Amino acid sequence: MFILGLLFMQTVEYVECNQEYLILMDEETTYHVDFFNVIFYKEENRVEACKYLENADKIEIEEEKYVSNAYYIYVDGLLLQELIVEEELGKQNINYVEY
Repeated sequence: MFILGLLFMQTVEYVECNQEYLILMDEETTYHVDFFNVIFYKEENRVEACKYLENADKIEIEEEKYVSNAYYIYVDGLLLQELIVEEELGKQNINYVEY
């Protein structure tokens, strides 16, 4: 289970999701991010995870305060990283008590 050490939630728009990175943006900033704390079982699963972003009505990100340039991603109020694990597309990378 993901335990979050977070700063604040930022609403963003979907721009692109490919095999290497995600691009999300708000009015002032373009975010080049990844699926933080997730290891995909197969590369095709990453494409499946991208569909959550493509189909979302609302995307929000929250910066992880212990890791620079790492974001938890919410699609329609649900934590995307947790959805990926629940749908067995990937597994949680780091499982420390502090996380």
